[in-house]
Amino acid sequence: MPDPSLSRATRYVLLFGVIVSVLVRLPNLVSPLLDNHGFRQTQTAFTVQRYLTDGFSILHPQMPVFGPPWEVPFEFPLFQLTAAVLAKLTGLEVDLACRVTGLLFFYVSAAMLFILCRRQIGGRAAAIIVLAYLLNPFTVVWSRASLVEFAAVTFALAYVDLVLRWLSQPRSWKYLLLAIVCGSLGALTKITTMAITVPPILVFTLDRLFVFQGSKSRRGPAFFAIVTWLAITVIPVGVGQLWNHHADAIKQQMPLAQVLVSTYPTMIEWNFGTLAQRTHWSDWSTIFERIFRWLVMPSLCGMPFIALGAWPWISRSRRLFLVASLLGVLFPISLFFNLFAVHDYYLCAVSPFVAVLVGAGIDQTITLWQTRSAPAVVRWGVCAAALAIAGGLILRTYQRAKGYLTASYTVDYTQPLVAIGEQIAKLGDGSEPVIFANKGDWDPSILYYAHRKGVLMWRHEPGMQTLLKDRFPIALVVISEPSPEVLSLWRHKQLVTDSNDLQVWRVDDFVGQPANP
Repeated sequence: MPDPSLSRATRYVLLFGVIVSVLVRLPNLVSPLLDNHGFRQTQTAFTVQRYLTDGFSILHPQMPVFGPPWEVPFEFPLFQLTAAVLAKLTGLEVDLACRVTGLLFFYVSAAMLFILCRRQIGGRAAAIIVLAYLLNPFTVVWSRASLVEFAAVTFALAYVDLVLRWLSQPRSWKYLLLAIVCGSLGALTKITTMAITVPPILVFTLDRLFVFQGSKSRRGPAFFAIVTWLAITVIPVGVGQLWNHHADAIKQQMPLAQVLVSTYPTMIEWNFGTLAQRTHWSDWSTIFERIFRWLVMPSLCGMPFIALGAWPWISRSRRLFLVASLLGVLFPISLFFNLFAVHDYYLCAVSPFVAVLVGAGIDQTITLWQTRSAPAVVRWGVCAAALAIAGGLILRTYQRAKGYLTASYTVDYTQPLVAIGEQIAKLGDGSEPVIFANKGDWDPSILYYAHRKGVLMWRHEPGMQTLLKDRFPIALVVISEPSPEVLSLWRHKQLVTDSNDLQVWRVDDFVGQPANP
């Protein structure tokens, strides 16, 4: 069994690292959600905003961007409910409440990672792994974001730890039941993130199957073992699929949202990617460049190779955990290839196992040095010099990461999208939906900062169908480029403002007969 104890020096270093990690995340925390992937951040926060405005509904979280019923559910709104409760109890603005909620889940995920690693490969290695997890530029950026990623990571890591505990103590029902609960919550929060749990569970399950197949105390009746293993793995997937079915049923009611249904062909391709993508080295290199630049960092890029290269000299449990961690990085990327290639924040899912490979390499390097016969003074002197060099290299990495970190630390409320949103909020009585006619994607940022329901006509024809079908009262139309067809739906229109490449029109007297484009 790995030594789970922590020396006094290790505890102090871990505590110091945690404090530093908190301090580097505090600057400019009170800022709009328009830094990295503001599209997705405001999408998450919009539901929080509507909870505080219209009341709480677990099964029908609002994101009013495609018309009635004003819902576009994706993940189960556990993160959004937590942020809304935090905002209600503390009086925090929604932006800050979402960022704080993201940070809280991130640090809980760090605690889950520490618990898992401490049991599998020892206390010192766990401390180093957590520091690698806390202090790389990637998690510094995304732990401050209004995203559900680290909430899902928290439940995924807890699920893996509980399953591995149950595998070692198969008669302990509390681990079985808690694993099912955490796995289900993870699948509800973000089912794609739960792909990281498959390799470690499979690796350790196969190990128990082959190693202990002759042990009566470990084996038990085959039928019982199969049924319980299926329960611990299939139930969370089933719960996640039930939520997806519910969410798809709602999206199918709206012409604009039908292409976002999980079974829609373009959505399947969007999630999983294509075989052609997987055969292009450029797509793979894009993903792994992000990993080695922002998660591993150039100064520590040799550590994963040291961790894996020490295979002949490490314990069986450590080997299994490192193999599971490597597969825990590769499997989700291979499965949801397009998501990882397009959106860098999807690497949040694999960031714990990347940290395992980095931290285990550092721990192995320390172990190899301690086994040398050099005098203690020499060893400690070399260690101090190595730490100084590594620290300098890491600081250099952060300097080179300035462009990556800048958006997260410099965005403020003078952003044009915030200004136009506030301007729209002052027009009308605030209850009428706003039409946003554009040819881009369905970015909800302006509607979010306008505190208004609306219709984002990112796909023109379904947007027209929505307007003609529902005929709900419209007071304002926002246009990103001239669109006579949309404006012709109203007999009376008046240009209110024309700035930042956007026109805002006050409209009245719905005609319902669009002119030919």
